[in-house]
Amino acid sequence: MLRGSAIVACLLTTLMLAALVGCGGTTGSGSAGGGTPSATAPASGTPTPTPTAFERQLGAIVQPAIGSLARNVSVMFVPATGAATVLTSIDRGANVPATQELVKTVCFRALKALWTSGVAVNDVDVGVLGPFQDDYGNIVMSAYGSADVTARTAATLKWDSLTPEAAWNAYTYVFLAPSYGAGQYWGLPTPTPYPTV
Repeated sequence: MLRGSAIVACLLTTLMLAALVGCGGTTGSGSAGGGTPSATAPASGTPTPTPTAFERQLGAIVQPAIGSLARNVSVMFVPATGAATVLTSIDRGANVPATQELVKTVCFRALKALWTSGVAVNDVDVGVLGPFQDDYGNIVMSAYGSADVTARTAATLKWDSLTPEAAWNAYTYVFLAPSYGAGQYWGLPTPTPYPTV
């Protein structure tokens, strides 16, 4: 079910680009045990912000919940709004439906861990990135899917009795990429016919 997909896709793209230039919170390698601060400067020379103690706390909650399903966990928190964003990446599965189920599972585990932990947040958005073939045939990282849950929605969810699929249909906003190939968002180019003389 696609709800708010344009908003979520735009947010994910912006956050993905911010993470690529070094504006991420905490990162981890995919092993359970909590995130570690990202302390190296990207190749562009832009310094990477040091994650706050709260971002490190959120990363330490999310990483064990996701476990080995995903890697490169990055947590960002905006104190003014109480919004937390978790970005992570996965490898593409055997087929699109299997990968979509993996996205739902990663989102569910991260959201359940944060909302049942007792931390004070107003909104949690989990974005899952993966390899994607762009319109030029290049493999790039792009959004496979995302789920956003506000505090109001989280209060109505009975996390212990939910499955990733059932929870997906109850989230505030969700987005799943329908495929991971060229032309997904803009369509494949139409060949221009040459006039005959």
